[in-house]
Amino acid sequence: MNELNNYNGDKQPEIYPDYVIKGVKDSLKQAEKGLLTPFTNIKAMLNLEQDQNSNPQSK
Repeated sequence: MNELNNYNGDKQPEIYPDYVIKGVKDSLKQAEKGLLTPFTNIKAMLNLEQDQNSNPQSK
């Protein structure tokens, strides 16, 4: 387990499982390389925009 300090002013560190820390570090590396793109709306986040564009009957 790894400890991360809270940013909300608490003195107690939060404990996160190793897989969470690894995932965050991997995501930060991907972001630095420009491999991550932000969601622009809820439909994109839920992958609904792509589904509607690929299925003409859903319109």
